[in-house]
Amino acid sequence: MKYFAIGILLGAIINFMPLFNFETGMKIFPEWSGSISTIQEIRTSPFLKSENQEFSIDLKNSFYILSANGTLKQSRVFENEILHNLSGNGKFYITYEKIGSEIAFYNLNNDVFWKHGTPQYPYLSYNGKLVLLLIADLSGIKILDSNSNIIGAGEISGKLLNSISFTEKNDFASIGFLDGSYYALDSKGEILFSGNCEKDLSVKTTGLSSNGKFIIAHCGSTVSDSLVINDLEKQKNYRIALNDRHLTKTAVCINDDGIFSAINEDKILVSSSGSKKVMSIDIPKQIPGECSISFQNNLFFAVFRTESGSAVYVYDKSGKVIFNKIFQGELFMQQKHAGNSLILRGTDNLYCYTFLK
Repeated sequence: MKYFAIGILLGAIINFMPLFNFETGMKIFPEWSGSISTIQEIRTSPFLKSENQEFSIDLKNSFYILSANGTLKQSRVFENEILHNLSGNGKFYITYEKIGSEIAFYNLNNDVFWKHGTPQYPYLSYNGKLVLLLIADLSGIKILDSNSNIIGAGEISGKLLNSISFTEKNDFASIGFLDGSYYALDSKGEILFSGNCEKDLSVKTTGLSSNGKFIIAHCGSTVSDSLVINDLEKQKNYRIALNDRHLTKTAVCINDDGIFSAINEDKILVSSSGSKKVMSIDIPKQIPGECSISFQNNLFFAVFRTESGSAVYVYDKSGKVIFNKIFQGELFMQQKHAGNSLILRGTDNLYCYTFLK
């Protein structure tokens, strides 16, 4: 029994031992893991004390708010016919019905701020300041604030919406359409940028820097693809041809210095400032499915599907890989961030890692 107890203790110690990246001096701590289906039973990290750092897990008919150490703080379950859209920071949500005529805006205390009669599909920005209503035929978006007032440009139009993404800090939005048009909006709904891909090319994905100074668009067709980076202050753009064509969306990201990153089949691309030099990181070949890139705490975080599972790559602005792992059998994976912690959500599994210099 004594040796059995020692074994359990050693196993626990090994489980929480940090992984070192000696090239960068980065320490990576595997904090905790657990299951969404038994989310209240997550064994929280004994070392992570950042109770004020929270993240959200959003499911089809429910959502959960957890602290960074894995403690469940709040949850909400909806009736089957009620759909919802949760803000990125997990503090507000909108409800609507698949076939309905009303949307409603709530805070986490379930206080209803307003109800709006519309059959349109709502998108909620990261901090809940912008509400974008997608017109039924996907040909345009109406722009509202958190009080349901039409603001800024009021409406933008295009043919078949294909991409919406929001920044975290400022509630800016980037939007792309199948007809090749794309836009950047500020938190007041004003148009920061509008542009088009080359003739006969569609927008597949867009991304906007958190300061609203750079927008990246993944443009392409069934024949060829490219990345277009627009510097909104200098009113210049750069075009990077991709060797591979993507029949589905891939992930793109651009930071406040204009450094972009994108997943391109069996490589991750990382640019220098101004996109004058592009470096590449060899990765297992990406297959269609959930993918994303974010930029947090001076690091890029890329998540994508491979033949054997979902992969995670963490790398700096020079393209140096800090951490990488394939989660075998995970059919998709999403990323969340809380302070210095990366939270990965798989099909039913949650994993948390902290990155410290």
